[in-house]
This record gives sequence, structure tokens and C-alpha cells, in this order.
Amino acid sequence: MKSFGWDFNAVVAHAKTVWNDLLSRVEVSGARPEDRKLFYTCLYRAYSAKSVLNDQDGQYIDFRGDVKKVQPPADAIYSSDAFWGTQWTLDTLWTLVTPRVASSWVNYFLAMDQDGGWLPEAPVNAKYSPIMCAQHQQSLIISSYQKGIRDFDTNLAWAAIWHDLTTPGVAMPNGGFAGDRHLASYLKHGYVAEEDGPMSSTLEYAYDDWAAAQFGLALGKTNEAAQLLQRSQNYTNAFDPQVQSVRRRHADGSWVEPFESFRFGTEGGWNGPGFVEGTPWIYTWFVPQDVPGLVRLLGADQFNQRLEEGFAKGHVDLSNEPNLQAPFLFNYSVRPWLTQKYSRMVLRNYFDLSPYTGWVGEEDEGQLSAYYVLLAMGLFEMQGGCSVRPYYDLSSPLFDCVVIHLDPKYYPGKTFTIETRNNSATNVYIQSATLNGRPLKEARLFHEDIAQGGKLVLEMGSKPNRAWGH
Repeated sequence: MKSFGWDFNAVVAHAKTVWNDLLSRVEVSGARPEDRKLFYTCLYRAYSAKSVLNDQDGQYIDFRGDVKKVQPPADAIYSSDAFWGTQWTLDTLWTLVTPRVASSWVNYFLAMDQDGGWLPEAPVNAKYSPIMCAQHQQSLIISSYQKGIRDFDTNLAWAAIWHDLTTPGVAMPNGGFAGDRHLASYLKHGYVAEEDGPMSSTLEYAYDDWAAAQFGLALGKTNEAAQLLQRSQNYTNAFDPQVQSVRRRHADGSWVEPFESFRFGTEGGWNGPGFVEGTPWIYTWFVPQDVPGLVRLLGADQFNQRLEEGFAKGHVDLSNEPNLQAPFLFNYSVRPWLTQKYSRMVLRNYFDLSPYTGWVGEEDEGQLSAYYVLLAMGLFEMQGGCSVRPYYDLSSPLFDCVVIHLDPKYYPGKTFTIETRNNSATNVYIQSATLNGRPLKEARLFHEDIAQGGKLVLEMGSKPNRAWGH
């Protein structure tokens, strides 16, 4: 309060200025007034849920209970629920709209690694909390680097990620847990065996392997990248071609009987056998690193038929992280118009302005809100922005115009505009697209194109253009 002279009104004015500056990084126009209100409400939620633990002078209490002080290049100490699933929500939003926020988090992760020996998956009160599974927090580090947000120690980041993906997790002195609980089983069998933990971790570990491999490729770590790329195919070890689904598997290689495609959850919380907060049906789609490979496993016709049936019968679960990619899978199966159809349906049917039912399922500290913001802009990242050349999957923007004001420290383009012409509640299908006046024929946009600034123009219509976006 000293810097404001104990003037409460000055504090309020300052808070308004800070939030107005952040929220104005994205300007939207068109659609209904309630749509614009919901957009900015969700944008606010995506930044307001995490906590800063350090005091104004930089002091904080670390995971051991000792008093420490923030050391540069870190500029804050955070508390957060797990980063489970943020590769599809907060990571994309932060790196695109507020790269300084992404940079701050990356430097915090690395500071905690230096202090405790591990990157924190869920730094609740700056501790290694035993929440959720996999190491998806690494995706924020990797995505930041691939997008040119590199004001952190790259060698330290690689060493930390390599350590965490090659060393079985351990219990920490504070009662928490660091690393992957079931990595030993995964490395031994090529999947997490029924006797050791949840089969869903096989799918999530494989994605982490792929993401880290992309980091390794960018850094010239070719041998390590090759190992991780091979491991990223372990999702096929969870796939039973007889039932055309991932399923639980014993250590001896046999499948667990009976097979129940829609059986939800695990036996024993996050650590027992089964599928963490999901079903075999949901986790069959969890191959963001290799959707074309999944299309080949299932066959294109079955892939599309089963996924559409999932939307029709409610098997798709957009209330929780493991299935948030579902609308965008059609971009990889020669049906991009269905991505446009279902992503717009999500915006209309799954979110509202009610304080009780504003989003379906768990908000998870801004994740579902970030999901809404991205879909409303017509953007998503299937691969979490971790590929060497990161790109956004395109869908049907809710607004007539979206202007992203780029941070000049990281992106030179000043602004990037997404304009939709002839847009309406019924005209949800992209008929054609141009990027800076040149035809864009595929349903993806490279991050470098946004960073350089410019304009994406989408012509919309009421019927699918089945020739566009393959």
C-alpha cells in the first residue's frame, strides 16, 4: 500500500488500468452483446485464477518451509493447480496474447527445478503437489521456445525436461510428489501396466515424449529426440485392434477383461488402474502428436462416424481436459467443415453468463474460460504449440472481427486481424480464406504468420465447402 500512499481509490484505479490493458490485447466486434460480454468475462477468468505467493519485496516460503527471495530471471513465485491439459487452453492463450506471462511462468518452473530438482506439475503453494498425472507443464516451456519466447535458460530447460522424462518420479519431503509415478512401468513395457497404474497415462506420457522430442530437434539434440520420438508411438501399445480402442492391459501383454468402452475413471484415484477422469472411448482420441496415425488405425470412415456419433450421443466430454480436442479432430480426417460445425456448437451450447452454469464441468483455474476464448477467435493448437514450426488449427470464429495486439518485445507484427465476412449464427462454414490477400487452402495458420502481423479473411456461408481446408 505504501506506493499508493494508502489511497484505496488509487489502488482501485490502478487495478482497473491493469485489467483494461490486459483485456484490450484482444478486440472483438460483431456477434451478440452477450457474446462479447462472455468473451471478456472468460478472458478475465483465464488470467485471474492463479496466485502470486511472493511478497512485494520478493520473499516467499518455499516447498521446504524456508523463507527465500525471488531471484532473477524469475520475477514471481506462483501457486497453481495442475497444468494437466493446459497445452490446449492456457498455454495457447498466454503465448499468443501475453507472452510476458508465459515467460514469467517458464522462469518460475525453472527456478523451482533449480531449488527442488524437478519441474512442478502442480505447484500448489509452491510445493510439489500429488495432483493429476503426466508432465504437461513442460509444454508451456517448449511452446514458448518454439514461438520465440526465449528469455530463459534454454540449456537448463532441456536438462530439466530430459531428467523428468527419464527418471521415475519420487515422493518429496513435504508429502508431495514430483515426476511421473508410473514411468518405470511405461519404460519397461512401453505402456503403463494394469498392475502399476492407469492406462491413460500411457497416452499422456507419449504426448509428453513427442513434445520434448520437438524441443530436442529445435536444439540439435538429435539422439535424445530420436529416442523420445520412438517412445511417442507407445500409444499404439494401448490400442487393441480387435475392439478398435485403447484399453487396459496387463504386464504380461494380455488385455483386461471385460472391455467396457464407456467405463469412467480409475480404481484408486489418479494412481489406480483405468482412465483418469475419462473413458477408453475418450482416451482413444488422445493422440494429439499423431492424429493422422490414429486415423490410419481406425480407418477414416470409422474415425469420422464414431466421432460424429460421440457428439450426437454425448460420449464427447467437453467438460474436462482429456477430450477438449474433439471438435478439431475433423481437421485431420478430411472433414474440416465438421470442425467448424462443432466448434461453433460448443460456443453456443456449453457456455453462458450464469454464475452457476457459465461453463460445463470444471473451470480448472481458467482453463475452460481460455478454451472459450480460443474457440471464439477460431483458433486451437492440437499439438499444444510444441512442434518445431508451431501452428494453429482453424475453425469458425464467433465474431466478425478479432484484432490481436501483439507484444512488440516478442512479436514484431503489431496486430493480427481475423475478419469473417457474411458471418452469422447460421453461416458457420468457411467457404474460402485469404492470408494477407493470398489464398489459404488449409485449415491451419502458422504462428510465424501471426507474429509477423497481417490479416486472415474468412468468407462464411450456411453450407459446407467440402473442397476447402483439407
